[in-house]
Amino acid sequence: MEEWKPVVGYENRYHVSSHGSVRSFVCCAEGHTLKPSTSRQYGYRHVILCDGTTHCTKKVHHLVLEAFVGPRPPGMEAAHEDGNPRNNLLSNLRWSTSTANQADRVRHGTDIRGSDHRLAKLCEEDVIEIKQRRRAGETYRSIAVAFGVSHPLIIKIVQGKAWAHVEAA
Repeated sequence: MEEWKPVVGYENRYHVSSHGSVRSFVCCAEGHTLKPSTSRQYGYRHVILCDGTTHCTKKVHHLVLEAFVGPRPPGMEAAHEDGNPRNNLLSNLRWSTSTANQADRVRHGTDIRGSDHRLAKLCEEDVIEIKQRRRAGETYRSIAVAFGVSHPLIIKIVQGKAWAHVEAA
């Protein structure tokens, strides 16, 4: 059963449902359901709300959690149980720690790491070679030049602080 509650901070203008729909009462008393946009980068649904003077983009999953669960506790973030950023059912959402949310991403295969990241300059084979070259005595700077990245990144890779999921051969 879909339940509706006022959007926190926009109580007289918008309502959000336990199914992740947002209804506007700005133009008409009976309300109309807003069509959310989807972010290209992460796939989260968002709507633009107006308080009468300013417009603000809000993620739908945040609106659902704030209305039905309460304000975001300090240090917490919104998490989707199934890893689907478009599934904004209340039963699929929770406030979570960053660590637990990251573990969820790994569990359901939505974690973007390594060469899967759209901005990655290296691949897993490069990281293995970087670790091997450093063990062989090559300097951080010469390795960085060879791979076209910064020498602080090479240090982080060797220390296991970056690309930690890649084991050296």
